[in-house]
Amino acid sequence: MVDSHVTPGYSLRIHQPKGNLFMPQVITRMKSLPPQAQLVAAKMGMLGFEEGSWRYEMNTPLASPLPSESLQVRNIKDRAPKMRVGHYVEILKPYTLNRANMLMPPVIVTDDGFLLDGNTRTEAARRLGWQTFPALVLNDRWNGAPQALQDQMMKLATMFNTTHGKDLAPGEIERLVLLLAREDTSAANLARQLQVSRTTVKNVLYSKDARDRAAELGIDVNSEKITRSHLSNLGIQAEKLTDPVFAAILNLVLKTGLNANEERALITALGPLRTEQDKLERIAAERASLDGVAKGYATKPSTAARMRQALGNVNNHSAGDLVETNPVNGKMHAEVIETAIGRLEDTLRLQQKLNSERG
Repeated sequence: MVDSHVTPGYSLRIHQPKGNLFMPQVITRMKSLPPQAQLVAAKMGMLGFEEGSWRYEMNTPLASPLPSESLQVRNIKDRAPKMRVGHYVEILKPYTLNRANMLMPPVIVTDDGFLLDGNTRTEAARRLGWQTFPALVLNDRWNGAPQALQDQMMKLATMFNTTHGKDLAPGEIERLVLLLAREDTSAANLARQLQVSRTTVKNVLYSKDARDRAAELGIDVNSEKITRSHLSNLGIQAEKLTDPVFAAILNLVLKTGLNANEERALITALGPLRTEQDKLERIAAERASLDGVAKGYATKPSTAARMRQALGNVNNHSAGDLVETNPVNGKMHAEVIETAIGRLEDTLRLQQKLNSERG
């Protein structure tokens, strides 16, 4: 028999199972939630799902095991991995008769039963023979929801996947950033909502800009030689690179396999050059030094080319960044720098002499 007295903020929908006699069946107020659910609700509020947009149900029917009935943020092969499900089974087993004392956070579902977060917990409960699991249920439905609301739900699912359980793979984060950037391109907002670093989000957005520009220039960047880091390097410096210079750098990478660090050093070296022609000549010179690699008869760049790349990386930093602060290594660090300066001075004299002889 259902008690006719309902505490404000609660509503009773079904009979309370044995072992949970003093826990309200449905809670709609943050302060009344159990501690493990309060943390989940607080995070939901960060994305606009505040008190009044959800309800907590102690005994929500388990979501369907079909992938089509849940929001799959991860690659399908990572959905509820068996080993983690088995681990959760052992954690949940003692609470079969008393969910009220369970510390595992609730899952998140929509009003039409679409699972947004909690695949592994749901499968562990199913393996134990449970029919229900505590859940924070959104008052909105997934099916038929406007695209903006579905994107908001996607952000919610992504945030929880990046703050507990197995971390999202870089490719999964990239896919989600690009998907959600349709609504908001602010790196700070996306980073906060997805609980990943701002640098990660910026690099994804920069790489997208570079990929779009390459497409406009008719350059196919779908090659193993072109990584997201290559594209991010170009995207960061996009405003400083004319189309011919941008294209020349990409073609250099495609022809020679220049890695991302080497590409970054080259872009830095182009910075002080004033004209587009100067920059194109600098890229052509780099191409000439790597010509053996491009034509397939050399296995690595020349020593001179690798030195320029290394020095380009050094030039990316201020002097203070290059100082060794560990007292154990300080003396050795100074000796290495002093030796390198002497070697570079000798190299500079020889290079200037050779350049003079060539006219």
